[in-house]
Amino acid sequence: MKLWLSPYQLKAHTGEIRRGYLLKTQASGQAAGYADIFPWPEFGDPEFSDIPFLIKQGRATPLIRRSLTYSRRDALERTEKNSLLAGKTTSNHFLVLNAPSQWMQDVEKALANGFRKVKIKVGRRPEEEIPALQSLLKFKSQEPWLRLDFNCKGTLDYFDRIKDLKDCVEFVEDPFADPEAWAAFNWPWAFDQPTFDDGQVRYSFRVIKPAKQLWEIDENHPLIFTSYMDHPVGIAHAMVEALESGRQLYDYGLMSQNRYQETPFHKYLKSAGPHLTVAGDYGIGFDDLFDDLQWVEV
Repeated sequence: MKLWLSPYQLKAHTGEIRRGYLLKTQASGQAAGYADIFPWPEFGDPEFSDIPFLIKQGRATPLIRRSLTYSRRDALERTEKNSLLAGKTTSNHFLVLNAPSQWMQDVEKALANGFRKVKIKVGRRPEEEIPALQSLLKFKSQEPWLRLDFNCKGTLDYFDRIKDLKDCVEFVEDPFADPEAWAAFNWPWAFDQPTFDDGQVRYSFRVIKPAKQLWEIDENHPLIFTSYMDHPVGIAHAMVEALESGRQLYDYGLMSQNRYQETPFHKYLKSAGPHLTVAGDYGIGFDDLFDDLQWVEV
């Protein structure tokens, strides 16, 4: 099995630059397969500059291990001339990317475009966020429509100040850094990637990032598949995993491509309201783009 890497960078609309690698693998007699390696060191991944060395030394972190698995599956499907995503779609929440002053307009636009769920990352600027969240009470729905992701930055005071929103909230993702605080408020929690084991807290939903996590069906905790805020190739593989989990009962969080300025790969991601599809012939698609990249053998 031969392995190659092609480095890339994605520029967020905020100006932030994040770097990753596309991975190419090929076994004798097979087509090449492709995957994404998009590290978030702040969440325990290796540094971008360390990834080639780790692969060469055979030191597979969860992120690298999953990427190797995905590239090999993609290679097999391309060899057999099968598509993993043709004609398939998932329904997803709308990810709010703007500052709190724009949340009202973002939510109004999302709901008008057919999204049933809206996700907002919160907890970094409480004095701006709390009034912006309170203003969202104007949006009425027969079912909870709001998803809040605190990345463990929530406080008891924050939740007390937004308690009027509770009926609008489908779930709150990773609310506190302290597992004991999860029991202080009777809100629907979602477990993503805090720094403690899931056995320490109660929760209603399990968030799965296929880029680095294995999953299994859990009848007690519905799975919410999300992207890793990564390259379109990573989004495509996450979508394959979500589709393989069976009938979709809850909106996922795979539609994160709008976080970054568009690349040629982004043009293969097609969305209509909450519905996401990936265009392409074989494997995960993007068929005519990989040959144009500069690859370095590992």
